[in-house]
Amino acid sequence: MTNTLGLVLTLITVIILFIWLYLLSRIILDIKTVDDKKSPTLLKRRIRYFWSMTILGIVVFFFLWFFATRYSLTFDKNEGIIFFKVAPNADFSDQNLSNEDFRFAILTSANFQEADLTNSKFKKANLSGSHFEKAILKGSNFEKANLSGSHLEGANLQGANLRGANLEGVNLQGVNLQGVNLQAANLQGVNLQGVNLQGVNLQGANLQGANFQGVNLQGVNLQGINLQGANLQGANLQGVNLQGINLQGANLQGANLQGSSLTTENLNLASTLCNTILPNGETSYRNCPNLKYTVGVYGLLNTTNAEKFIQVQNFLREQGYSVRGTLLEERPVWLSYNSKVFYYSSKSKGIANEIKQKVSAIVHQNIESQQNDLDSSVGVIRGQEEFFIYVHII
Repeated sequence: MTNTLGLVLTLITVIILFIWLYLLSRIILDIKTVDDKKSPTLLKRRIRYFWSMTILGIVVFFFLWFFATRYSLTFDKNEGIIFFKVAPNADFSDQNLSNEDFRFAILTSANFQEADLTNSKFKKANLSGSHFEKAILKGSNFEKANLSGSHLEGANLQGANLRGANLEGVNLQGVNLQGVNLQAANLQGVNLQGVNLQGVNLQGANLQGANFQGVNLQGVNLQGINLQGANLQGANLQGVNLQGINLQGANLQGANLQGSSLTTENLNLASTLCNTILPNGETSYRNCPNLKYTVGVYGLLNTTNAEKFIQVQNFLREQGYSVRGTLLEERPVWLSYNSKVFYYSSKSKGIANEIKQKVSAIVHQNIESQQNDLDSSVGVIRGQEEFFIYVHII
């Protein structure tokens, strides 16, 4: 934003400078033309006046410079003439600033950590790169404010107005957004993973590339939003109206779309429909990145925790793997005596290690991974061994 007040004050300073130069030229002219013996009083008075104007000009210049570097003004058709603060990198941390007026302010990279900003006004303020960690922002007005690159982790934005605000690239994970107005806001690339969006107005918002992983979007107004390239993995979209919404390149893996309203043409624009519950209740496995891998999960009825066993199978299915296997009544010769993840090609070692880490966390065991010999394997198709992985849970 242009510092309008700075320009105005600069103009005033230039005018004062011209007056000063005019007086200087008159004094020089008087020195040449006035007879010092006949009118010494006149000349001395003009010299005193000149020095007075010089000192006044210096004082006014420094005053204007001090004021212009801290404040500016603008004109808004609704607000009229507004004076606003200019304080980049300012520190307002842990202060009570409730009901403060920061409209149109330039506060880039400012620090508002743990400050109480309840009902404060930030309309059209430039707050890019600022820190609001654990700040109380309940009822604050951020309409059309620039919050790009800001840090809002742990902040309370309950009931805040962020209509038309720029929040590009902001991490909103863990932020209280209850009742927040995000209408027409720019939320491109924003992280909303696990955020409660109940009662939030997202109408007309740009959510391109945003992360909605695991978010419940039931009852949220999504009319006219852009979800191009968004991550909706595991999101709950049951009964949501998605008509006319851009889903091109969106990741809908594990999302629940049952009863939602959208066209097949629009749905087909999504990049991933793996383990996705479709509007008609059927499950889609289209474009599952892990579907080419067959994972056999086996254990023993008398030693394996059945609940954990089922959790492992369900997790692997959610990840798009083709899962088979069961709990066995008797131990076959090929079943390991310890919990292990077996793979049969060095190409699948990375996948096997990923599965090992996830399964270890579910069953609370330190599971090892091991490359097994094809000759001693059962159910592995030769030539396709890189796509077979077996998990033994004992």
